[in-house]
Amino acid sequence: FMKMKARNICVEKAIELKDKVVEKIVDRELKRQEKDPNYEITYTFKDLNCVKDHLDQINITLDLIKAPPEEYTTRMYISGLEEEI
Repeated sequence: FMKMKARNICVEKAIELKDKVVEKIVDRELKRQEKDPNYEITYTFKDLNCVKDHLDQINITLDLIKAPPEEYTTRMYISGLEEEI
């Protein structure tokens, strides 16, 4: 039961971080468009890779939960993503 609860907490945190990154990217582009109506909104590979990293984190978290407790290091991965924001 505790393992499932920990998994849910970690997945929720990874999703929350992903949502923050997406919101930050979209807000940045919308602000640029507000300043210049002719500005065409674009998303760079860096933007897309950042979001992909967070989506990958959700999968990694799910895989780590299946591992034995001594290999369970999800918090380390989640902390790494927090530093990206």
